[in-house]
Amino acid sequence: MLRVDSVSRPSASVIDLASYRQGESGRGVSGNVNTVSAMSSRQRAKQPASLRIENAFQHVTQLPSTVAEQLRAYQLSWARFESGLGPRPQPQIQICIPGAPDLAIQAYYTGALNWRGRHPHPLTGNWTSSILGSLPEMSFAGAAAAHAKRLDDVVMGVLPGIGNRMTLDQAVIEHVFPNCERNGKKSLRNDRYRYTKHVKRLWGSMLLNELNERVIRRGVDEIRSLETLAGAEKHVALIKFICRDLEALRLLAYNPAARIKMRRVENPVLVIPSDEQLAKLGRVLMSGPPNINNDFFLVQALTGTRSRELQYALVSDLDVNRKVLIVRETKSGRIEEVHLCDAALTVLIRRKSLATGRYLFGSKRGDRPIGYPRHAFLKLCGRAGVTGITSHAFRRGFATAVVQAPGGTSHDASKLLRHSSVRTTEKFYLVATDNRLQQAANAAGQAIAHRLGLDPKGRPYLRPSVRSLVVPDHIRLVAA
Repeated sequence: MLRVDSVSRPSASVIDLASYRQGESGRGVSGNVNTVSAMSSRQRAKQPASLRIENAFQHVTQLPSTVAEQLRAYQLSWARFESGLGPRPQPQIQICIPGAPDLAIQAYYTGALNWRGRHPHPLTGNWTSSILGSLPEMSFAGAAAAHAKRLDDVVMGVLPGIGNRMTLDQAVIEHVFPNCERNGKKSLRNDRYRYTKHVKRLWGSMLLNELNERVIRRGVDEIRSLETLAGAEKHVALIKFICRDLEALRLLAYNPAARIKMRRVENPVLVIPSDEQLAKLGRVLMSGPPNINNDFFLVQALTGTRSRELQYALVSDLDVNRKVLIVRETKSGRIEEVHLCDAALTVLIRRKSLATGRYLFGSKRGDRPIGYPRHAFLKLCGRAGVTGITSHAFRRGFATAVVQAPGGTSHDASKLLRHSSVRTTEKFYLVATDNRLQQAANAAGQAIAHRLGLDPKGRPYLRPSVRSLVVPDHIRLVAA
């Protein structure tokens, strides 16, 4: 049952409301309802609250007498306050309707009356209330019907009226992303970036009740016409996930993107720096005096670390004794360790001695990390005469070098790259080079040739014939 804020009814000896209205009429304010209704909104705003509440009595004549009694008590409390004989009342009260559970009238000191219905929240189960309509625009029968419809929506899992007030951007920022953070979604940082740069401009300002399959499809077609196939399908997957999550959170009655199909994206051709390209890059990196960008690329190539992990690496996170660099800004959000070779450790020790702030690769503009050195890498590749690679290719090259090393396995590469699954390393990072394929083909061919009775060059082994096993008698006698 709806809890009603009870207002104590003042006694008649406290104030004579008729004499009070008579005193106010001397200042040009009339208690006549028809006269007040003809006033402008500015004139009504200057009226005392007690007179504005009195204007609402004409709207409750068809309701039970208890409603008018509680409204009268609220009016008298304001009249007492305005005459300086009592404390300031609450700006609003709720008046329950006898025989109508969970339905009430909310009366304001401005004289406005609203229907308010009480219902359980579909997400938390806690009881809450919401506005159904105003008097006299909505009658008692209309309020009861609207409340019954709202209860049906709650049973279906739809938040009452939220689609009319909340935009997609508000729903994503306030509900979807916090829910992903609670569930530990690993790609949340990438999802935030893709949403801000691409998805928000198409659907962010739309109300939730305006989202339908046709609107989603029109935006998806626009994305696919402007982006590459791989990039577009990532944005499509994000809007499908957002709609599915909004349905799970019961902010949408259904998933408008459920029938939108993802297009098949072929695995990209994996590129790693060749031995010749690495030699050219190494000559350029070591040709001049050490600088922050060259050291950044050297460590990235020697450890396979992501760019963001190196950018936010702290001076205090370098453990020289264990040969380990602790990285905090990881893709998974967990604090992880990067094992260092001697060459990478030497470069990082040099950066530590030159650091002036908290970061190993700090900016000259203050105690903050450097920006992503994209232009510096392009300039480096231009000086070395190398094309067709990015700085992330160092990470794939490092994984491939681990597997090709004696005793190296894909499991070792996965652990060094800090992947949660070996399958990710094998599918997106390991590249079969020509030398490695030739070595594998030679080893397999020699094993099969040996089983077939062939030598490494494909010729049959020399075996003794049956005739050579027969020893002549004179030879046998000589041997004896």
